[in-house]
Parts: sequence; structure tokens; C-alpha cells
Amino acid sequence: MTAFAATTAIAFPSAPSLPGHLVVRAAVEDRPSPGPDFLTDFVRQSALISRIQDVLADLGIYAGPADGEMTPATERSIRIYQSQVNLAVTGRATRDLLDHLETVGRANKLVGRLAETRDRNQETARQVLLTSQIADRLRSDGDSQSANPLRDPSACFAKPTPDCLLDESFESAKAVADTKFRDWALGDVAVARAATGSTDAVYRTIRLIEDPRLVVASLRDAAVEWARLGKTAEAREAISGMPDPMHAAAILAAIAVAQTAHGDSEGIGMTLGELLIVANAGKKPVETVVLLAGLAFDLHKNGAEVAGDDVLRVAVDTTHDAALEPRDRDRAIGEVAAVYAKLGQTETARTLMSGIADPTLRRPALMALAERSMEVGEAPATLQDATDVEDSRYRVVALSYVAIAQVRAGDLNAARQSVDKARTDIDLIDPRFTYARAFAVSRVATALAEMRGYQDAASAADEIEDDSLRAQTLWHLASVQARDGNAASSETRKLARRAIDDITSDIDRSWTLSRLALNSASRGEDELATATFGAALAVAQEIGNSFARATALANLAKTLVQLEASGP
Repeated sequence: MTAFAATTAIAFPSAPSLPGHLVVRAAVEDRPSPGPDFLTDFVRQSALISRIQDVLADLGIYAGPADGEMTPATERSIRIYQSQVNLAVTGRATRDLLDHLETVGRANKLVGRLAETRDRNQETARQVLLTSQIADRLRSDGDSQSANPLRDPSACFAKPTPDCLLDESFESAKAVADTKFRDWALGDVAVARAATGSTDAVYRTIRLIEDPRLVVASLRDAAVEWARLGKTAEAREAISGMPDPMHAAAILAAIAVAQTAHGDSEGIGMTLGELLIVANAGKKPVETVVLLAGLAFDLHKNGAEVAGDDVLRVAVDTTHDAALEPRDRDRAIGEVAAVYAKLGQTETARTLMSGIADPTLRRPALMALAERSMEVGEAPATLQDATDVEDSRYRVVALSYVAIAQVRAGDLNAARQSVDKARTDIDLIDPRFTYARAFAVSRVATALAEMRGYQDAASAADEIEDDSLRAQTLWHLASVQARDGNAASSETRKLARRAIDDITSDIDRSWTLSRLALNSASRGEDELATATFGAALAVAQEIGNSFARATALANLAKTLVQLEASGP
């Protein structure tokens, strides 16, 4: 009996029946028993991601812009590459991935192998989809593949709804000439439609996608959205179309979290048992650990602490898998340690982290410890953790988190010292990493704002070279000033709007405004959120490029769903 199977027998009820191709894999491939939002923004747009996008584009795997943003299209491309060259399929943009791409990705022999593997993967995906429970839904029903040239979206832009924005996004996507770009755009539309709760419209969109691998990826992401909304039947139905057990496991994880939110304790146990069997069939222990660690955190957030602890223990057990190479094991342990840190179990996190040889692989846990300190206002023990972060790009961020924690703990002098150290370390960042430096400066500015050093914060923000990031930082500073009744708030908001105007790309400007709308809504600034969303929509309305227009409108539809849920 494997560790997964044993855990299932002890902690969870028996799992229900699995889709046919997953049952076979679970039976025949059983392996031996094994012995912060800000940081997310940084990863989205870092120079590292941009370089990865460039190489993936050269290999014909990625069709989007090299904009440094960790978009769903970028993540899907990374997963495809990792799968094709037998790396752990995490979908993450890392230094190791870039080294691999630049070392072997340029070789002509590998390019040929990738093409062959791509063809095989397309055929595998096609066969699974054709024999799945959703095959009929994916067959064309006379759908028009051409955009309607007579459509008039003016009424939608005058009074937008998620559905009408997605209808226009869908028509724009159909107008994209390049097949790869059209497939990416249609995938974005499909996932956004799922976020509105739609089912038929999702399938109507997906069946226009030509690449079966992107059909699978879009269907997986749509199923996760369905699960989040409590549409469990629709999410489960999509599992039958997943050729990779880890895709199925991701959907099951989303279902388990939704069941937790809806108080379905019996259903949670059944789903977790099923998930462990399916993940075991995937035989990808690092990816499994990442999935389980994230799931454990989500279960805890939703009040299912016991189930979350059980899942986290399975993740720890999986790090002892005999098939893991030492570096992969350390990477997996680092991910688990990071979740323990986020949950406030800091000593457990440090104990796990102490066994990791490579300091770069301790980074997720160290950053999580720093972010946790910011959330709860406890800084003394975490100051050393932040100092231990070996890369100055991340160390500045960690020190900024610690400074905020020190402010909240009432130790303003210590916060100043941490900010001074962070400012010094900014100069150590490699000049090639222009966005990394800009992000680091933005975190220092945020810490200064929390210290009520408004003028210093504004001066720091003025040094940020990335227009979008400068706008977001100034927007945050204006909100802090408004909260404190500082009269300079309106002037800071004007500076933020000027930074927005400086953004040269329409799609980036629309994206930035949509993020700021959500930021304002989260602070209860409902009128400002509504006005900012309107500005984002006005920018998207004028976009002429079909691909950019489709993706911008799909993003705005999802943003509007979130704004409506928050009640502005």
C-alpha cells in the first residue's frame, strides 16, 4: 500500500469511482511507498518571466507577448514545456527553468524532439477528449467561426455586464487571424465565462479552439472556476477530459475547497480520497507536493483545519519519495515549509527549512515568514529570516514586509532600520533586472507609507521606472493618506493617474486600471472603484488589435464579476 493509499484509508472515506483512463493509471502505475499579493505581482512581471517567454516563443510553445506578466497563457506554456522535457510540471517561472531553456532549449535536436512530443501530446489529448463524457459538448454544432462584422457593442460599453463584455470578447477572439493567438484568446474567454457561472457558453467557446492541448488547459481552468462557484457536477464532468491525472487532481482540489466553504464535510473526505488516488497515478511527486501544500492552506483558510493538517502531512510524506532527486526533494520541502509559515506554524517551517542545502530553495519559506510577520505584526524573529534571503531582489521585499510588521508592533525605530537596510540592498540588484528593482523600490515605498512617511514614500515612488507599478504604488499611498485624513491624498491620486497615462500599451493600461478598481473595492472605496473600472473599460473600447481587445475584455468581465460580488 502506498503512502497515499494508506492515508486515504486512515483519514478519508473510500473514494468514488474514477473516470476510466484514470482508474487504469491508478491501478497499473502505483509506485512504491516513499521512505504575498505583492510578491505575486513581482513574479507576474519580472524580467525573468519575460526572458522565459522569449525562449518559449522561439520554441513555438508560447504565442503571447514577452511582457513579463505571469498570465494563464504563460503558465500553460511553461507546463507544456516541462511536460515535454520530463521536468516537474509546476507551471512556475524559476531561475532553474530559464537555465534549462537557455542551455538545452536552443539545441536544434531538442527543438525537433519538442515538435515530435507536441504532436504526440496533441494526439493524446484529442483521443481522451473524443472518448470522454463531454465529447458531445465539444463537437461543433454549426458554430460560426467568423466574427460578426455587423455587431454593435456600444450598448454594452454604455451599460456593461459580464455577459455582454464576454460576447464582444468572443467576437474579437474569432477575428484573430493567427491560429495560435486565436486559441489563446478563446481560452481566456472560456475561463472568464466559467467565472460567471456559465456552462453552455464555455463549451461553445472551447469547441472553436483548434489545439486539443489548449482545449484541455482551458477546460481545466474553467472547471476550477465552476468548482469555486459550487458547480461541482460541471467540474466533475470535465475531469473525464483530462489526459493528465494532475489536471484532474487540480480540479478535485478546487472541488474540495468549495465543499469546505459550503460545509459539506462528508463530501470533502470523499473528494480528498479521490484526489490522493488520482495524484498518485500521476507519478509527479514535486507537482503533487505543490498541489497538496496549496490545498492545505486553502482548507485552513476555509475553516477545515483538521483536513488541512491531514493533507499537509501527506505532502510532507511525499517529500520522502525515493524517486525524488535531492534538489527536487529540497524544492518540495521548501514549498511545504512556506505553507507552514503562512499558517503561523513558524517553528515547524524553520525546522523543515533547516534541512534544505541550497539557500535558493529556502526562499519560498523565508518570504512566507516575512509576509506572515507583516500580517500579524510580529517581527523580531523574522528579521533574521529576511536577512538570510540570499538574493537582493527578494531580500528587499522581505525587509519591507518586516518593516511593516515592526510598525504594527509599535517599534518605529526598528522599522526605520529595516527600511534603511532595504534601501541599501536595492543598489545590489543586477541592473539587468529593471522590473525587479522597480518592484523592490515599490515595496520600500509601501513600508514608508505604513510608517506615515508620506513624503518619503512619494519620493521613493517617483523613482519607480515601471509606469504600471508606479501607478499602483501611488494609488496605494493615496488610499493610506485618505484613510489617515491626510490632505495630500488627492494630489497623490493625481500623480497615480499621470503614471497611468504614461503607460504606452493600451492592454497594460486597461489591466492596471482593472487592478486598481479591485484594490479600491477591497478598501471600501466603492465610488472610486466604479469610476476606475469605467476608465479601464474606456481604454479597452478603443483597442483595435483583435487579440489585445479580446484578452482585455475577458479580463474586465472577470473584474466586473468580482466588483459585483464585493458590492460597489
